[in-house]
Amino acid sequence: LSRYRTLLLSVCLFLAGSFFLFYPQIKQRGGIVNYNRIAKGSDKERIKYQEISFTMIKENPLLGVGFNCFVPSMQKYSKEPLSYYQFQPVHNAFLLLLAETGLVGGALFILFCGSTFVSLVRSQLDVYAVVLISIFVGYVFISCCDFYFVAFSSGKLMFFSLLGLMAFYTKKQRTCDNREKTS
Repeated sequence: LSRYRTLLLSVCLFLAGSFFLFYPQIKQRGGIVNYNRIAKGSDKERIKYQEISFTMIKENPLLGVGFNCFVPSMQKYSKEPLSYYQFQPVHNAFLLLLAETGLVGGALFILFCGSTFVSLVRSQLDVYAVVLISIFVGYVFISCCDFYFVAFSSGKLMFFSLLGLMAFYTKKQRTCDNREKTS
């Protein structure tokens, strides 16, 4: 029970620290602290992209529209003509994956990430494991608001490197546990 308390405390401290560190930017951008003109316009565009992605998922539920085909397919699934500046992915990595790869690809991705996460949580929680879990939770949170962990090479490199570190650390913990049991 104390391992989960440590994890929860670390995540809460990380979120609180981030909020206080970035408060001026959050206030200027709006959305959380205030709801200004910039936030309203941004939300209107994001809702439009979400509606397009839901239409893509509804019409192509199993396999999606194809990997990296969200933007080229947008106009086909939009209720109204899009302006040139509106051709960009939905600002939610999970909706983007579901729209492009369908329920099959989305389920496989979630199973892959989830199994790596659960394995690490079930291992011995020390400082390193808590840091990896905190970073992963942060990535998942950011992925609900943006798409760059699945759309850009640098984002994929960061995200999948983190998953690799999580898997490696879990394997290292198991190896050390097995050595202690046999000694």
